Amino acid sequence: MSRILIVEDNEDVADVFAELVEMLGHRSAIAHDVERGLALAASWKPDLVLCDLGLPGDGLEFARACKLSAALRDIRLVAMSGRDRPEDREAALDAGFDKLIGKPVDFATLKTICAAA
Repeated sequence: MSRILIVEDNEDVADVFAELVEMLGHRSAIAHDVERGLALAASWKPDLVLCDLGLPGDGLEFARACKLSAALRDIRLVAMSGRDRPEDREAALDAGFDKLIGKPVDFATLKTICAAA
């Protein structure tokens, strides 16, 4: 059972992701902005973070802050975005995300990503 942090500003979307993650047998936690996401990542020590790029405070900044932190740099980071263009993918990877997945995320993709956590 992995610990999966969902950093998503849309509360309904965050709740759906949390329910799906838990249906897959993992534990979940939710943060709705970069600041709270970083604090929760530091205290809860997730195995995986699913992070929306369009967060207030910027999802790219979340990844950059994680990679600069000795305590957070080894957490697997997956960006989620409604824009899945090559330049979005490049920006996400450059910021420190391990992968970018487009929204809406299909269940099979989510299952694969969570299984690898």
